[in-house]
Amino acid sequence: MNSMNLNSYTMLSPQSPPIYSIIEQVLSELDPTTYSKILRQVSLPIEKLICPKKKSRKGNIPRPQNSFVIYRRDFMAKVKLNYGHEISSNLPFVSTKAAKWWSSENSEVKNTYQIIADLARKVHIRVYPNYVFKPKKRPNKYTIKDIFFEDIPPQQQMNQPIQYTPPSPPLSNSSNSNSDNNNSQPLPSINQLLSIADDNNNYDRRMCRSFRGPY
Repeated sequence: MNSMNLNSYTMLSPQSPPIYSIIEQVLSELDPTTYSKILRQVSLPIEKLICPKKKSRKGNIPRPQNSFVIYRRDFMAKVKLNYGHEISSNLPFVSTKAAKWWSSENSEVKNTYQIIADLARKVHIRVYPNYVFKPKKRPNKYTIKDIFFEDIPPQQQMNQPIQYTPPSPPLSNSSNSNSDNNNSQPLPSINQLLSIADDNNNYDRRMCRSFRGPY
């Protein structure tokens, strides 16, 4: 196994083994063939990929990483290696590209990152044995009906009459002619808009070429 920088890992309480010892223990349970397969795929050290995050300032335990989160971290490292920090630090851009690449990866690549995620989960369980997933409650969203009847008592809502607004009078011939001319111009399709947006996002002025990925 590769040696690790101990300073890059958080130390636990004196009663618990440090994280680097837990990581080494988990990796020692991996068969050599799978370990070599992972090393051929990733750019970051596997020890760093499966290391859980530190607790937040509020003392909250981080969630275990899934396969895509690990893939995105490794993808960002490849972008930084090939294109520099300026591009890799653009998190929305890198996340979008990572999602596109992930969707096009074959099952073998995804399976490799799933194995890494399983290793990360084992480390997470041993580092944070008392972790319990608690989903955050989102604020209630008002529906159109709730907003419309917000100040009306429930008993009156049932008898609320439907408001009817008569149609506007027809426009003059000249107005209709202008409207017809405007409507005759076809709008771009959604595929065209997505293509234009993607081309704009792909272009990197500093490098004077299109960004198509880390390879």
